[in-house]
Amino acid sequence: MSLRDTSNFSLLTFHPLIFYDPKKRRKKWFRLSLGAIAIFFISSTIMLFVGITEGISPGDFSADAARFYDYYYESPKNEKKIALSFDDGPDPKYTPIILDILREEHIQANFFLLGKNAIKYPDLVRQIHADGHEIGNHSFTHSHSVHKSEKRLKMELLTTEKIIEDLTGEKTLLYRPPFLLGIGVDPTLNPYIKSDPSVLWATEMGFIPVGADIDSRDWLAKSPEDVSQNIIQKIGKGHITLLHDGEGNGAKHTVLVLRSIIQKLKSEGYVFTTVSDVLGISQDINIQNVIVPASSDTEFSSEVTELQSFLQAFDFNIEKTGIFDGATQEALWKWEDKYGKILEHNFHGASTDENTNGEVSLLQEFLKGEGYLDIFVTGEFDQKTQDALKDWQKKVMKLSDEDPEFGMVGEKISKKIQEQTHIPLARVRHQTMGSPFLNFLDNVQISVEVFCLWVYEKIGSGVELLFLGAIFLTFSRMLFVLGFFLAAKIRRRVLKESYSGGVSVLIPAYNEEENIAATIESILTSDYHLYEIIVIDDGSTDNTSTIVAEKEKNHPQVRLVTKENGGKASALNLGVSFAKYDVIISMDGDTIFMPDTITKLARHFFDPRVSGVAGKVCVANQGRLLAKFQSIEYVLGQNIEKTAFSFANAISVIPGPIGAWRKKDVVAMGGYHHDTLVEDQDLTLAILTKGKRILYDEEAICYTETPPSLGDFLKQRFRWIFGTIQCFWKYKSWIFSIRLPALGWIILPNTLMYSILTPLISLVIDLVAILSFIFGGGDIVFWGYITFTAFDLLYALAGFLPEKKSSWKLILFLPLQRIVYRFLLYWVVLRSLLKAIEGSGALWNKVKRTGECQNLFQNIMSPHKHGKKPIPIKEIVA
Repeated sequence: MSLRDTSNFSLLTFHPLIFYDPKKRRKKWFRLSLGAIAIFFISSTIMLFVGITEGISPGDFSADAARFYDYYYESPKNEKKIALSFDDGPDPKYTPIILDILREEHIQANFFLLGKNAIKYPDLVRQIHADGHEIGNHSFTHSHSVHKSEKRLKMELLTTEKIIEDLTGEKTLLYRPPFLLGIGVDPTLNPYIKSDPSVLWATEMGFIPVGADIDSRDWLAKSPEDVSQNIIQKIGKGHITLLHDGEGNGAKHTVLVLRSIIQKLKSEGYVFTTVSDVLGISQDINIQNVIVPASSDTEFSSEVTELQSFLQAFDFNIEKTGIFDGATQEALWKWEDKYGKILEHNFHGASTDENTNGEVSLLQEFLKGEGYLDIFVTGEFDQKTQDALKDWQKKVMKLSDEDPEFGMVGEKISKKIQEQTHIPLARVRHQTMGSPFLNFLDNVQISVEVFCLWVYEKIGSGVELLFLGAIFLTFSRMLFVLGFFLAAKIRRRVLKESYSGGVSVLIPAYNEEENIAATIESILTSDYHLYEIIVIDDGSTDNTSTIVAEKEKNHPQVRLVTKENGGKASALNLGVSFAKYDVIISMDGDTIFMPDTITKLARHFFDPRVSGVAGKVCVANQGRLLAKFQSIEYVLGQNIEKTAFSFANAISVIPGPIGAWRKKDVVAMGGYHHDTLVEDQDLTLAILTKGKRILYDEEAICYTETPPSLGDFLKQRFRWIFGTIQCFWKYKSWIFSIRLPALGWIILPNTLMYSILTPLISLVIDLVAILSFIFGGGDIVFWGYITFTAFDLLYALAGFLPEKKSSWKLILFLPLQRIVYRFLLYWVVLRSLLKAIEGSGALWNKVKRTGECQNLFQNIMSPHKHGKKPIPIKEIVA
């Protein structure tokens, strides 16, 4: 057949596919960039993981914490001591003010930092350390679920420790649980009551838990005076004061009253110190200088030998050469990540903690553990302590009065105590300096680790917002759609007259031999009075043309048009050029219509404002699980959403299997476009830009084949989603249009949020939900999912109300359908976006046909052969 004149109608004009880059330059650069980013983050994550796991501190500190507990209450030296501690920082607004006050008042305090804040404000962490304050670990997230599981606690503490170590060069020793979980007002673990197991997890990681017995309650205070009053009333009942310098409202009162509190307590004779001091913990050894390879005692005042002696005490086989040689370097490397503490030699009667770096108290605590309960941990080498030491030396060490170490702590005693306790107490602050290149690499590694932790913190802090945002948006959309749905049902459109002109039915076909006969026969049984059927064979390689030609011989309404393969859009455009009636109906070659379908579609075109009508698509065979899932999707998408969006003139697509168009409007739009993979959606949006009306008729029903396999299903969905992204990009200039509110404020935002972004957001949420269940703290996510699922079920029930009761059994498959579809959509949306960015070519992706529509229609037609009444198709499908 020859083509009619189309000089005023760009039916066959070809436009390049949107996003397509024929030279593949975008693909090359995108993949190179993506690969580089992936390699960077994977390698950085490995470095970070290794750094964190290697930082696990050896030993169980529960016994030490108990010893610190006794010292805290028994030592006379703590009588007038106060340790200020600040939680939840650092904070850019309040922490600098507090640091200024402490600096001016010459006070050292404790700052228990949150990992997520330390990453945000690294300069403040460095400033706290530079000012000489003690830094403690306060977890990463400050969540109630930090202690939910041992894995969760380890992740929180070691990540925060790694951040602080990278920023300050020192590890943390003290840990204050969020909300004082498991500690409360106790300074540390109470040895006289059973300890909370979750707190013992922290001690096993090498942290000393710290509580607070003077709570300012600044986070509940209504004024600065409340903060001051809470502290002043509790002074004398404890030594560790809890205040805040970050998060919440507490810090704003604290900064206003802190100076006056300090000055008042100073006037009453109180001395401000650190938590380590009031607990009797010493964190220093006597090696503070920076020693580089080849350094000697002459350069560092014999400190190289001191370092070697220190390492020998830990059974490292090195010599005291006074030169920082390779063996010393290697031994130090092995020791650096562990705690370390040795006893000073040659205590004498006047020795105290002040001149022995806390060693007198350590000796007294040791002797009490050996059964000498009548001595007190005073920090002074008094007569009782000397007598207990001598007695222990005689009984355990078998020393005589003539031994030079008798009554003192010499090398033998020090070693013996170290062997018996096996509890090193503090981390070494000694640093080594390598070559400039190695130092540069170390700095690069630290910078990478801090950057990665910052990125992960941003991701982590955004997940809760993503979760809440996704739930809110999804609920809002459901309520919005249900509102329009109810309005559409209340204001049901009543047609006073109907279109009675001719209708041209267009059937584009490519290799449709399995179903094309049934498709044509379903139209021939239509009760409409005037129609023609135009089948456009788009270069089929099977028997499609032969089957249609047979129908053409016996039925004058049928016309066969053949062409070279050029895609569905070109086939439809050719069919439009042959159509002789004002209304055209498009359908697929694997679809069958009900006898009244054409009548239901055509009746709306008496209204000149109507340019298109979408019909209802049903699944021809629901025997397979995948077909059941798709049937649920069609039911909900049409019974609720299309009904609702039709009320607002916001139908975004007239589907390929069943749609009616006003021919002159199709011609005015240039026919079906070639630059997207969804020519039906493209044409629908193009017509909406002209202010025309698109309707949905739920009584105009067709049955179509669904993809029989998962592979074919994914091909189909990729075409739909990739084409939807193309359409959004093509019509993006209309978003938030005032002139066309339905298109600008409903269709395009809905497409962007719920067809493109929501699946990607949900992917992140699902991954985080899985992690939350593994590491603990999944309660919020769990109940969020339960609530959403319950609401989703109610939403689905509304969609199934118009269906026959026999179809309601599909609701049983709804939870599984939601899970399966969600993960399939993740893959398809992600692949579609990647293809769009790369500019890769995307094909129409023909799916396999199984002849289900042919079988279904034969069941309908068989009664005609015997002169009986046809079986209603709905009953057959049900």
